[in-house]
Amino acid sequence: MSLLSPCRDTPTMHIKRCNYQAYIWRMLTRQLLFFSPPPQGLGWEVNDVGALEIKWTEGDLMPQ
Repeated sequence: MSLLSPCRDTPTMHIKRCNYQAYIWRMLTRQLLFFSPPPQGLGWEVNDVGALEIKWTEGDLMPQ
């Protein structure tokens, strides 16, 4: 599995995480309070304990 190239979802999720982080950094320069959208669906997911984890893909890695 490690020799296979990444599927299309992997770079898409990485781009979503990068865009979310860039938004947070851009909004920190403002002095007013800003609304931070929840990270779920933007490359992260919440596990059973309530901690954020990286979401690598949205679907199956291998076709059925």
